[in-house]
Amino acid sequence: MFHFNGLSVKEICSTLSIPEGTVKSNLHYARGMLRRKLEGVAAGK
Repeated sequence: MFHFNGLSVKEICSTLSIPEGTVKSNLHYARGMLRRKLEGVAAGK
């Protein structure tokens, strides 16, 4: 929602009825997972 739909953290909180910290935490972990996947692809794994 943040990257694909261009919603702000506050808009996501409102839409999903969850705390701002939860949205930020989920974004943090998702970026980490994506980073690890892309590093593997770049390394040819």
